[in-house]
Amino acid sequence: MAAGAEDPTGSAIVNRQLNPHEILLFIKFYDVKKPLGDRLEYMGNIVIDARKSGAELAKYLHEALHIPFTTELTLYEEIQPLTVSEIEMDTSLEAAEIQNGDIICYQYAEDSSKNESVEKNASAEKYPDVPLYFLYLLDRVEIAFCRYGYPQEEESFSLVLLYSNVYDEIIDAVAAHLGFPSEKRLYLRLYQHSPLNGLPKKNPLRHSKYSGGNQTTLDEFLTDYQERTNIMYYEILTNPITEIEAKKQVLVYFSIYDDIFVDQNAPAASRRMEYLVLPNATVKDVLKQITQTFEVPEETVLRVCEVLHGGTMIQSVLDEDTSLSKYWMSSSGYGSSIERALFVEKIHEEEILAEDADSLAVVDDNETNKQEELEVGTSNELLRIGVVHFNFQSNTHIYIHPHGVPFVVHFRLQETVRDVKTRIRKRRVCISLGVPEEVFSQWNFAVVKELKASLVNEVYSDMDAETIDNFPMAHLEEVCGAQFEDIMNFGLEHADPKPATPKYNNRRQEQGIRIRQN
Repeated sequence: MAAGAEDPTGSAIVNRQLNPHEILLFIKFYDVKKPLGDRLEYMGNIVIDARKSGAELAKYLHEALHIPFTTELTLYEEIQPLTVSEIEMDTSLEAAEIQNGDIICYQYAEDSSKNESVEKNASAEKYPDVPLYFLYLLDRVEIAFCRYGYPQEEESFSLVLLYSNVYDEIIDAVAAHLGFPSEKRLYLRLYQHSPLNGLPKKNPLRHSKYSGGNQTTLDEFLTDYQERTNIMYYEILTNPITEIEAKKQVLVYFSIYDDIFVDQNAPAASRRMEYLVLPNATVKDVLKQITQTFEVPEETVLRVCEVLHGGTMIQSVLDEDTSLSKYWMSSSGYGSSIERALFVEKIHEEEILAEDADSLAVVDDNETNKQEELEVGTSNELLRIGVVHFNFQSNTHIYIHPHGVPFVVHFRLQETVRDVKTRIRKRRVCISLGVPEEVFSQWNFAVVKELKASLVNEVYSDMDAETIDNFPMAHLEEVCGAQFEDIMNFGLEHADPKPATPKYNNRRQEQGIRIRQN
C-alpha cells in the first residue's frame, strides 16, 4: 500500500503530487469470519489510475495485500457513511464516478455467495456481504432496559440491538446479559414503554403471542402512537412465563391495619400483589397462597372482599367458594378504575366473639323469642359493611374521590353512631395513617352509595354532634334504606394524603402549539 503522511486512523497517506488521472482511495476489508462489531477493518490507502477498471483495481489489491489470485474479490464504493454501491468489474473507476478520497470496501466473493468457509452462525448468515452489513449499521439501536417495578436508575442496563430484531432475539439478548442459561430465559417478561406518560405499559408482551414469530419487530415494540422510545422493561419471574400465561392473574390488595400484611418500609402505603390461579380457582385457593406468602398463623381468620376503584372501595364480602373468574386481570393493556380486584384483611377477635354470640343465641332461641323477633325486627343481627376514605370531587358536595385503604366494620342496629366510630378507631386507623386522635375526631362520618356520599351531620343538620353520635344505627335507615341494603359503605371524609400526580410528563406539557394563520 502507498506510504506518506497519516490519515485519522494512523495509516500512512501518500504525500506526492498526483498525476491528472490518479486518485487516492482508502481501502476497507469486510471479514465475515470476525465478530459482527469488528468485521469492517481499515487496510490502508492506494493511488490508482481512474481509467482502470474494477477488475484491475481488484488485481492491484490482490498484489498489494498478498491475496491469492484464486480468491475472487467483490468491490463496493462507500458513497455515504452508511451507504454502499457495488463496483462493476468491467467498468472504469472514472465511469463509476469514483473520485479522489473515496472509500472502497472489498470482501471475498465466496463469503457473500456460498459462505462455505465461514463457521455457521446467525450473524454470518444474516449479514454475509457489505450492503447487508451497512443495513445492519443503520438498523442498530441502543436500548435501555429498566427492571420493572424498580426505580429507573436501579438494575438497568443498555444493549445494542437491531430495529429488525424479533421477540425471541430480544429475550435472548437480555438473558445473555443477565447470565441466564437457555432454560431460564422463560423466567423473563418484557414490558413496553409509553412515551405518552413516561411509564411502563400495564400489560406485558405475551410470550405465547410473539415467541416463534418473525412479524413483529423491536421497531414496533418501541413505537407508540407514532412516537418512538429507546426504553423497555424486563421482569424476572418466579415461575416460567409459559406457566404464568396458562394460568390467570388476580390482583389482591392488603389491609394496612393488620401487622401481618404491613410493609415495614412503607407502613401507610397500600400493598398489592398479583397471584396466579387456575381458571377454575376459587377464593379458597387464593387464600391458601396468601397464607403461604405471609406465613399467616393457623388460628388467624382472613376475610376476602371485592374492591373497586384501585382497591379503595369495598363492594362486597366474598365466600370461600366464590369463583375468581370475574377477577381475572385484563389482558387489553389498559386498566379501568372500576376493574374488580380482591382485598384481604384479618377478622379481629371482637368480631369473631360477636359472631359466636349470635350462634349461641340461635341455639338457645325458642318460639317466644322468635315471635318477639318478628315483632321488633332483627335489631340484634350482626351486620358488616365496608368503610371508605374519601374527599369530595371539585365543585361538588355529592360525588366523591375514594382514596386510601378500606376495611370492614361490624355493628348491630341497636348500637349507636358513637359505638361504630369507636370501633373504627380501634381498627388502628389513626396509628396506621399517623393521624392524631383530635384530627380523626374532625373527620366527617358519611353513608356512601356508589360514588355519592351523604354526610350524616348534614342529613341531620338540625341536631348537634352529641345527639347524632347517640343515634342508634337503626335510625340511619331513614337515609340508608332498610337493613342498609341500599348503600355500599360507610365513609370517612378527609383530605387525600397522597399528592396528585400529573397526567402527562413535563416534556409533553412544555410542547408548543402551532397557530395557523390564513
